[in-house]
Amino acid sequence: MQKEIEVKKKVVDQTVSECKVEEESAKQQKSLAEAKNAECEFALQKVIPIYEGAVKAVNGLKGSDVTELKGFKTATPPVMLVAKTLCLYFNVKPAMVTGPDGKTKVPDYWVPCKSNILNATLLKALKDYPKDTMSDDLVAQIAPVLEEPNYADAVLQKASVAAHGISKWCRAIVGYHGAMKVVTPVKLELAAAKESSAIAQKQWDEAKAKLQAV
Repeated sequence: MQKEIEVKKKVVDQTVSECKVEEESAKQQKSLAEAKNAECEFALQKVIPIYEGAVKAVNGLKGSDVTELKGFKTATPPVMLVAKTLCLYFNVKPAMVTGPDGKTKVPDYWVPCKSNILNATLLKALKDYPKDTMSDDLVAQIAPVLEEPNYADAVLQKASVAAHGISKWCRAIVGYHGAMKVVTPVKLELAAAKESSAIAQKQWDEAKAKLQAV
């Protein structure tokens, strides 16, 4: 009888010890998941205003603004740069025209932009743009254009209401892409942390059930 009690006590002690280990692991994994969630939320707080800025830029435009822009017979240098960024965003190839020297062919984005992008669906296309699937290569092509002196906010304000609003959208989307380069890995880490926490919690629950059955 005494031997049976000792054996059972040994089993109980072992089970309690195992349960404590699983409890500690579950709590640790939960703590890590909570910390990663806080990190993710902090990162998103920086991204959301950037995207909201893009939406605000589009909402500030009317169809008539786009129509007015399309009515330009020739594009000023600032407007041409906005046309270039739009063509890059929507993968519209430029027309190759004769350059000022009368010999060299140079890219012209204005005519293709007017024909393929500046239409009644543009504002919706900007709102629905697949911003989360933009490639780094595309951003690398657009970013230098945004740094051109003629792409400055003060310059575009004087050039065209639509061009100015679209330029702000273009900047915001590039900014969003850069911010998401920080957020995306954190989101993946958060998903992994949540999975680990769920597994640890399940193992702890099983350990508690085993302890109760002893």
